[in-house]
Amino acid sequence: MPRRLAHLTGSTFRVGYLICHDAPRSLCELSFVTVNMVASPLLDNCKNRCHAGRKWRARMEIHIPTVLKDLSQAQTGELLVVNHYGAKIVGVCLTNEPGGAVVKVGLLEGEDLSWPHVIVINKSEVCGSYGSNWFVELLEGPESIPCNGTKFLEHFGAIFVSREGSAALLFGPPPERGGHSGGTFGLPNFENSKIDGDSIPYLKWKIWTSRQRYLENREKPIEVTGRAIPPR
Repeated sequence: MPRRLAHLTGSTFRVGYLICHDAPRSLCELSFVTVNMVASPLLDNCKNRCHAGRKWRARMEIHIPTVLKDLSQAQTGELLVVNHYGAKIVGVCLTNEPGGAVVKVGLLEGEDLSWPHVIVINKSEVCGSYGSNWFVELLEGPESIPCNGTKFLEHFGAIFVSREGSAALLFGPPPERGGHSGGTFGLPNFENSKIDGDSIPYLKWKIWTSRQRYLENREKPIEVTGRAIPPR
């Protein structure tokens, strides 16, 4: 039977396996942060407990950042990756009505994205999901002063924070005529909202896939910039 080694090396760890070639049924689970720092002593421990002198190898492991799923399964507030005319775009599920044929998605950042805007996508499409526990880091700029929100009502992708501490995200209409209109959505529940005139605007902010990854600075965040529609 497989035996679990009772070794945890901290809040950040991966799980790998050590396999004894001479005794295939002896599979020992190994928790480690880096191979150089931790695998060696645990390997020695495993040899002592199991079959000393046998040959061992480590099985590699892959971290998959997104989960592939049908768009019909997306939940409101879920951070998604969609294929938009062949371009990778990060967006958020705004509404997914039961029985409907489409999902409303707010596009945030990606290749050739003119500005953050709202589109509808057929539920039959496939998307990637970062989950719903993503974390927003607001970046202060010269615009981030009280009672300045009304000056940036045409900067789509901007986040506005009210005096009560509530936040709202502004989306614009799509570049294509006849598409879905934009809107303002309250955070973190993405209900329809309004922008307070006393609010503080933030034109730049970062998305981390979780608060833990933000605190540990473990990934490259997605950077979003509020942009105005250029004059035609």
